[in-house]
Amino acid sequence: MGIHDSDLANIYKAALDLFDYKIINAESLDEMLQTIESENLLRNKEFQDVYLMDVNLGMPNGDSIEPGKVIYNLIKSSVKSGNSKYMSISGNADAVAEAKKQGVRCMKKYDFSLRDFIKNK
Repeated sequence: MGIHDSDLANIYKAALDLFDYKIINAESLDEMLQTIESENLLRNKEFQDVYLMDVNLGMPNGDSIEPGKVIYNLIKSSVKSGNSKYMSISGNADAVAEAKKQGVRCMKKYDFSLRDFIKNK
């Protein structure tokens, strides 16, 4: 999970803890990439990976979608096979629109429902 807003990140973490998810938080694209590699997340299929991140991770208020695009492209085959779930969010409407235009799953953070996202574990 990579969320800029620490209050929102804490809410998501508390909710995911209730569903017995192991939470690993990243504050930048590099940190998220390192975590994916060090935890063997794309190779260990004992559990379903859930990726929730700011589409512009590491660049609060920015409109670059590069972090979300990099992570989504890395895990896209795992998402399509059902081994992973992915959603990026942003408070920046332009970033959300650009992400969707480029095929990256993204929602406005105030429209996102964590419950709906994880209900089909």
